[in-house]
Amino acid sequence: MISRRSRNWVAVVALAALIAVGAAQSIGSASTQPDVRALTVRSADGPARGLFVAAGHVEGRRSASLAGTASSPLSGWIAPVAVPTADGGQLVYSTWEELRHQDPELSWSKQGIHPGDALGRPTLWVHDFGSGRDEVVDTDSYSAAVRADGAIAYVRGTAAYRAFRTYTGDLVVRRSPAARPVVWSTEPAEYVAAAWAGDTLLAYRIDEGEQLDVLAFDGPGEQRVLMADANLVAVSPDGTQAFLAGEADIPGSVSVVNVADGTIAETLELESLGQGILWAAYGGSWSGDLVAAPTNTGIAVFDVADEAISLRELLKGAPDTSADDLIEPQFAGDTDHIVLRGDAGPGKGTTALECELATATCLAQETEPGTAWLHPAYNPSRPNGDDS
Repeated sequence: MISRRSRNWVAVVALAALIAVGAAQSIGSASTQPDVRALTVRSADGPARGLFVAAGHVEGRRSASLAGTASSPLSGWIAPVAVPTADGGQLVYSTWEELRHQDPELSWSKQGIHPGDALGRPTLWVHDFGSGRDEVVDTDSYSAAVRADGAIAYVRGTAAYRAFRTYTGDLVVRRSPAARPVVWSTEPAEYVAAAWAGDTLLAYRIDEGEQLDVLAFDGPGEQRVLMADANLVAVSPDGTQAFLAGEADIPGSVSVVNVADGTIAETLELESLGQGILWAAYGGSWSGDLVAAPTNTGIAVFDVADEAISLRELLKGAPDTSADDLIEPQFAGDTDHIVLRGDAGPGKGTTALECELATATCLAQETEPGTAWLHPAYNPSRPNGDDS
């Protein structure tokens, strides 16, 4: 149901493992001196700086109740499950109706689930913060990308998700939640709407072997491959470029790609950094000349100024621990702070983190153990009004 990298994110460690002394060390030559820091985490007195959804509620800088729990297992962490509009007045989110309970510890066959059995159904909603009302955008639909002018792109599938069946659909665009949907994709496939880059829609096509191809749509039926076997980390503030992570080889690479024609402006081989970074993942953020990206070793902050890509700093968990629980880092209004999600392990809850880059310290707003997973709510489309 989700890509291979999404499954990698599920292997997480306890938040307590993140609590370490924030010590910086310079690595590399004088021309490449990234700061490698161990995060220090302490409990926050109030809500985190960002916007989060959990158990049918909006938390953080806004508070609201939703019509259901924001969840999108068909896209995993390839794209956000909840996307605020550019003006912050609305929130577009996906829900999942479970038609048959599944035990994640058992295979489908051991649960008596047969090919074709209906397991779940996605629905796309919009919540209005002013009125507090929720309305259905479309049924059998999920994965929204919201443009600055309010246009919504999403995947519209066909009926329920069924066991051992590929859930295919069309990429459609509405100029507003109430407008008529227009099909942009050329044929049904396993898509995920990722982000708008100006008027160009960026999306994933999940191919055989769960390979991700980043596609660009310039209008209805105007479909092209921006980069094969790659994922979208972030879109530039002006919407003209995309920061893509290549997955064809491990260790992989990161590239700045011109959205208009697919030309590569710059590429950095991750192996050349000498930091043990094997891959960079989706759910990152681009502000000014900096890109924050999740990696297998922690949150990497890349500098993309002067037509070059360099590693500025690497935020890691405690030594000898995995950093896979640092998910979807987003710059919080400036390049000095990021907000992200920390997973404390199955059944132990999740955490909203607000981190200060200069000191590598994070404030943690914990959720109750065993409650529904918390997800950052953010809009990766650019331009987005305030680049926040």
